[in-house]
Amino acid sequence: MSDPIFVVLVAAIGGLFGSCLHLSLGWRSGFLISCGSIAFIAGLASKMAEVNALPAATGVVLACVVVLVHGVQYKHTFAMTVAYAPQLSRYGLDNFDRLDVDKDGIITLFDLWDAAESPWNSREDLIMIRLLERQLARIGHVIDTSIVVSPMSTGVVTVDHHGMSVSDLENYPDKIRSLYEQQFGEKLS
Repeated sequence: MSDPIFVVLVAAIGGLFGSCLHLSLGWRSGFLISCGSIAFIAGLASKMAEVNALPAATGVVLACVVVLVHGVQYKHTFAMTVAYAPQLSRYGLDNFDRLDVDKDGIITLFDLWDAAESPWNSREDLIMIRLLERQLARIGHVIDTSIVVSPMSTGVVTVDHHGMSVSDLENYPDKIRSLYEQQFGEKLS
C-alpha cells in the first residue's frame, strides 16, 4: 500500500472512529483515549501493511485533528442549542394549541409535520417548527415504543416515539442547560 493512501485511510477511519469514541466517553477524557486508540490501531495497521512509521504518525495526527475539530464543533452547537432553548420553549408554549394538531395534550412528530404544512406559517414559524422536530427527544419524553424486526436478518430494533407536553416545554431550558453542564463539566454564563 502506498504511503499517501495509508495516511488518508488512517486519517479518515481513525477520525470517524475517534469522533464516535470521543462523544461516547465524554468530553474530558474522550479525546486522549480516542487519540491513544487511533495511534495504537494505526501502529498495528502499519506493521501489517508494511508501511513505515512516518505515514502512520501523519495519519494519526490528522485523525486526532478531525476528532478535535468535531468535538469543538459539537460543543459549540450544543452551546447554541442551550442559548436558543428559552426562545424555542416560549414559541412551543405560545403556539401549543396550534401545534397540537390532534388536541390530545401532547405534541408529537406527526403533529409537527402537520403543523408545518399550514398555509398560515411564516418563515420564522417553519424554522421554529423544524427546531422543535430536531429537539423533540431532548424536550419531551417517550410516549410509545415500537419493536421492528427485519425479515431478512431477524435483527430487532426498538424505536422510542417522543412527545412533548406543556410541562416538558416549560422545563426544557433548564433541562438542556443541565445536560450541557453534565456533559462538558462547565457552567454557561
